Amino acid sequence: MDGLPDNNEHGKAALRQDVSRRIQAMTAEERAEESAAGSGHLIDWFDSTPPGRSMLYMPIGNEIDPALLADTLLGAGSTVCVPRSTRDDCVMEPIKVERFDRAQMRKDQMGVPAPVDGARIDPGDLQLVLVPGMAFDRSGRRLGRGGGFYDRFLARLAPGTLKIGFCFRCQVLEEIPTSDHDRLVDAIVTADGLTAYPARNW
Repeated sequence: MDGLPDNNEHGKAALRQDVSRRIQAMTAEERAEESAAGSGHLIDWFDSTPPGRSMLYMPIGNEIDPALLADTLLGAGSTVCVPRSTRDDCVMEPIKVERFDRAQMRKDQMGVPAPVDGARIDPGDLQLVLVPGMAFDRSGRRLGRGGGFYDRFLARLAPGTLKIGFCFRCQVLEEIPTSDHDRLVDAIVTADGLTAYPARNW
């Protein structure tokens, strides 16, 4: 089914509010359990061949937390990056981290925990980007927070880079509104497992 056209963002704003209420209704224990289970599915999927260069994200608010995945990748010797954004040019860059540790970071211009220092990795060299979002639908469409940072960033990736949405069960919808600039993901992962879209990058 095609995405619903949405020129004035009204449909997206209403969905963001609805999904936010669903997440708020979860307990801290439920969020922690789903974060660990979702990370576990990715770890099992990578098995003995984890991606060499990945960009994850530092969760904000009650976002699903990829810490277990990050620690596993770092332990396997993979390069792990966290995005750092600038408000002036609306650009997000992958910065290499040695530890997935909020205490080692400070808020960037967008108020998101980001590395203080570290090597910048070219987006074209990434093999995997774990993508947060307010919601995903069953065709790989993503509903972001409205800033467009990830849509612009995903457009800079090499064609074979895997883009995997990571979210709680309650964030998976049948269909979400789309705009021309919206970027699709290649798979979504929740506590229930991984759903891949065979037509993309597999």
